[in-house]
Amino acid sequence: MHSPILYAFCGQVLDDGRQFYAFEEIEAWRAALLSDDRTLDILDLGSGGRHQPVQQRAIRAVAEQSVSPPWKGRMLFRTMCWWKPDLIVELGTSLGISTAYLAMARSTTPVVTIDGAEQLHEIARKGWKDLDIRNITTITSSFSEALVQLPWRNSQRPAIYLDGDHDPTRVLALLEEIRLFANQPFLVIIDDIRWSSAMWTGWNQWQARFPYGAWVDLFQMGIWIHDPAFLQQQRQTLIPRQYKPFRLGWI
Repeated sequence: MHSPILYAFCGQVLDDGRQFYAFEEIEAWRAALLSDDRTLDILDLGSGGRHQPVQQRAIRAVAEQSVSPPWKGRMLFRTMCWWKPDLIVELGTSLGISTAYLAMARSTTPVVTIDGAEQLHEIARKGWKDLDIRNITTITSSFSEALVQLPWRNSQRPAIYLDGDHDPTRVLALLEEIRLFANQPFLVIIDDIRWSSAMWTGWNQWQARFPYGAWVDLFQMGIWIHDPAFLQQQRQTLIPRQYKPFRLGWI
């Protein structure tokens, strides 16, 4: 591992096995959502799940099928602790579990989370209030419309988590907008890069489209670190042992 930035990422994110109090609190909330039988009418502006489009869904079904699992939440939490962003943007709120991980990692950093479904935002805001999380702002909108509204000029080190669209063409358009608006350095986490063959093809095409910074393959997630410290593009595959597919039963 030649880059000091990626070396630090491995040590402080991938190899950090510490447990934080926030993890238990957030997972207790998840458990409550998994037993919630209320039904919501959800407007989905992206392609956030394999069973989309669906107009009516039970909260427990959303929590089971469309919310980031615990290991991914912990990864987000540790990444925010390591990167130390001054603005966190989430594209795809769902029920707000991943938002809580992002926000509790950096309690003084503003978190803006965007989704097209106001009913999901209502459920999420109730959960955040119960967890006493106060640094989250919601925007109910399409991603492209919301990106224009964000306080990019006030941020010198943003982090963006993209989890609400699995169409590679639309993801590329969002990356173009982020590159246009965000100041350097910035970090983008792209979820589910192996969600489909199209997403995996897109992951490789995005690296060719933006031939600078570091592109890190974490198997289910991908990270683009746009930092002047990388004079040439770096591509790395970093899969912690506990996340490898043969241990989790993915293949």
